Amino acid sequence: MNRYLTDQAKFMGWRVIMSILMLIGLTCYANAQQQNPGFQPDGPKIKRSFLRKVMTNFSLTLTTGYGRTLYKHDLPGFSLIEKGGQLYITNESAVSGSVQAYQNWLNAPVSQTITLGPQDQVVGTDSVSLAFRGSGGNIPLNFMIHYNIGNVRLGAGATFDLHSVKKLRPSFSKDLGFYETNLKSSLLKRYYIMGGYTFLVYRNFSHAAEIKFGTVNYGNNFSGISGKGPFVDIGVSIERHLSEYFRVILKPSVEFKGFKVTLPDNGFEIKHKSPTSFMQFGVSYNIPELPRCPIKACHIQINHVHGGKEYRSRRHPIYKKQNPKYGENYPKLLKYTGKNKRKLHY
Repeated sequence: MNRYLTDQAKFMGWRVIMSILMLIGLTCYANAQQQNPGFQPDGPKIKRSFLRKVMTNFSLTLTTGYGRTLYKHDLPGFSLIEKGGQLYITNESAVSGSVQAYQNWLNAPVSQTITLGPQDQVVGTDSVSLAFRGSGGNIPLNFMIHYNIGNVRLGAGATFDLHSVKKLRPSFSKDLGFYETNLKSSLLKRYYIMGGYTFLVYRNFSHAAEIKFGTVNYGNNFSGISGKGPFVDIGVSIERHLSEYFRVILKPSVEFKGFKVTLPDNGFEIKHKSPTSFMQFGVSYNIPELPRCPIKACHIQINHVHGGKEYRSRRHPIYKKQNPKYGENYPKLLKYTGKNKRKLHY
């Protein structure tokens, strides 16, 4: 009986001690609220723009670089004539005397009647299959906008491409001269839609596979085009993230396309294949989710709040981290950089 009373007394003692501790805690909490009337247990309500939350998912990209277009076309049923250092084609069965022939059959075919002489060379279809190969240079300027949904990107863009074509060589004979067109340069315009997926992220680098699908306007110098298909461009965007909103890009890609040219006074169509390989570089930019701090005297270097509204620092250029960790933007002290190195004394 005495032992039972002792246990009951211990239990009641612990209850009294716990009650006293809880009372002390509540008293301290009440005093804290009286000393700081603006205290809110759930933290201050921070205002963020819904429009900026949407707009920050848009990426604006500008790239340029160099490309190489390979030209290939076959001429079944045609004969090739070399006259006075110029190449002509004709599909007349009897190649002698005066024949109807064509020049500039790559881009703007011209029909004319020529008279064959004893010094002129004729390669007929009975002896060889006519085909030409060649290449041209491309200097593209590409504008693109896409929207990011997780790792998926969807968008559209336009490319303005200064294109020049070199000589085309006949694939069947080295003795014949080169095929030279009247095309020195042309401005190609591409308009497309695109899709992509970011398949690898490593440190500050990301890699995204992209595909573009669109149309090509070859310009006035390709006046003989009678039909053109869409183009498909497949590539990889390798992106170095300098900040949350700014990246530099290296983008290799391969484009597949072709077109048809109709010979005048004949109606025959020549099919040209013209795939292009590109190597482009440029920059990509996202609209920041947070506005820049409007207070010129503010020296805060991370995201912060003024008047219940959140801002990013005004101390960092857009190509530096806008909400950096300690030492992330400037890992070296100023005294160890630039001209300051020379002022150090050991």
